[in-house]
Amino acid sequence: MVVLLFLGTIGLLGLSVLTFVIGAAQRSKLLAAIGGATAVGVATAYFIVLCALSLLSSDVVLPPGGWKVICEIDCHTWYSVVGTRTASTLGPEMQQTSAREQFVIVKLKTWFK
Repeated sequence: MVVLLFLGTIGLLGLSVLTFVIGAAQRSKLLAAIGGATAVGVATAYFIVLCALSLLSSDVVLPPGGWKVICEIDCHTWYSVVGTRTASTLGPEMQQTSAREQFVIVKLKTWFK
């Protein structure tokens, strides 16, 4: 459902911009105003919904070995921190990069479905 809403928003935004361009090319103030106002309205509504959902979401600290799931359009990806370690340098022996203090190296385990 979320993907369909996103694609519908993009389609409506594209259609309204196209209406604005056609109205401007034909020197039709009404058509350009409708297209421009719709484009601004759709973009503003998308921004408001995005900000509202961001503000309503909460931070969750996962326990060691806990999985974080990221849902994408066609798959789900699970991430889990397997371990961490620190190092003062990184890279091949002849091209090492030094840290100001220490690097934190995080080992992740991923799983796709």
